[in-house]
Amino acid sequence: MDERPPVTFRFYQQLNDFLPGPQRKRDVRFTINRVCTVREAIESVGVPPTKVDLVLVDGESVDFNHRLHGGERVAVYPAFESLDIAELRKSTLTLLISSGARPSGG
Repeated sequence: MDERPPVTFRFYQQLNDFLPGPQRKRDVRFTINRVCTVREAIESVGVPPTKVDLVLVDGESVDFNHRLHGGERVAVYPAFESLDIAELRKSTLTLLISSGARPSGG
């Protein structure tokens, strides 16, 4: 069996909650014994792929079927949440108009 160089993983934000304490918020090196997919590697450390939104391998965005051969650097990010502020903008504008103020132009 060939000895492969370890894969370096970094999990971000709430994905760290799935890792043991010593592996949280730091680069962690894992040895893989065979070529495996990103999905297989992520699952093997206990992180559910359903919680993952973005995976970068050596700085390039990849999907879960990307094959790891050893020696890669893998950054794993959770689903990015966005805040819809449309209602907030609408409420602020209504408040400005009712107070007689005018929104600044731009």
